[in-house]
Amino acid sequence: MAFSASYDFTITRDDIIAAALRKLVVLVEGQTPTSNQVTTAAQALNVMLKAFKADGLPLWYVRTGYIYPIHNTNTYNLYRNASGGHWSDELILTKLTAASAASDTTIDVSITAADDVTGTTVNADNVGIELDDGTIHWTTISSGGGTATLTLTAGVASAASTGNRVYAYTNKGYRPEAVLDVFRVHAESQNRIKLDATPLANYFALGNLHTESTPITWNYQETVSAVPGSEPGTFRFWPRFSNGDEYFELRYVQPYDDMDESTNNLSFPDTWYEAIIYGLALRLSDEYSVPDNIYKRIQGGAVASKVIAESSTTEGNSIYVMPETR
Repeated sequence: MAFSASYDFTITRDDIIAAALRKLVVLVEGQTPTSNQVTTAAQALNVMLKAFKADGLPLWYVRTGYIYPIHNTNTYNLYRNASGGHWSDELILTKLTAASAASDTTIDVSITAADDVTGTTVNADNVGIELDDGTIHWTTISSGGGTATLTLTAGVASAASTGNRVYAYTNKGYRPEAVLDVFRVHAESQNRIKLDATPLANYFALGNLHTESTPITWNYQETVSAVPGSEPGTFRFWPRFSNGDEYFELRYVQPYDDMDESTNNLSFPDTWYEAIIYGLALRLSDEYSVPDNIYKRIQGGAVASKVIAESSTTEGNSIYVMPETR
């Protein structure tokens, strides 16, 4: 027997469109879609993928992200924009190895794993330095990334002692579709405490929202704007950070990628390919007024393939049934 030892089969947006149109017998062997057919089908495909979000949270798109401490706020805008809050899928954590005075534009940091260092900095990274007054000075690295001496774009606002925490990241994270869990993590010990979510109405009914202490609760609110994808999700927590000793670790759901270009690949496991082809064919059946016999065949294939796809990408959990006792 001769196996291929290859496991990289994938399909593009236009592969999906052509396959769906063949199932509808709109195309026959050897034909390719017209530009109008591609435009119509691409729109239907993207609308379908957006609708799939209502079916539940996709296990393969659950990500881990980090919200870093910042002074004087308990509201973060979570999205991949310069005005977004300091949050990322990347955790770079270190500490000062020498004291820094006000206006210093260089800092000395540990690059030794034994000092609880996580990740490696690069030039242009965002960097936050814990100051002695408990605030976090955020700026960027202008040079020295990856070394023990970092040059800052803007000098520190006030004194920072040896051992104070330093956070860094390269890119902000994308806006979450949903936040599943939030953990408060102590930077030094790495102890993690899961925090309870609170409804938005309850959040605003809390005491003084400017209180600084140890955060104990959170809320996440999706927002909508006239420009889809540009709006942030709003993450709120209470109380505010009082220093740089702790940060948040989030388990969240990232959005599906749009299929904008002809060669784009699906951001789905390969077990979903058939379901997406059949699903698109079903949605296009009205566009082409297909006969009932073809519609029923496509409908049956769409339902069956989606059930199989969903069963292959759910997290296995055990169910325990106990008899009621009186």
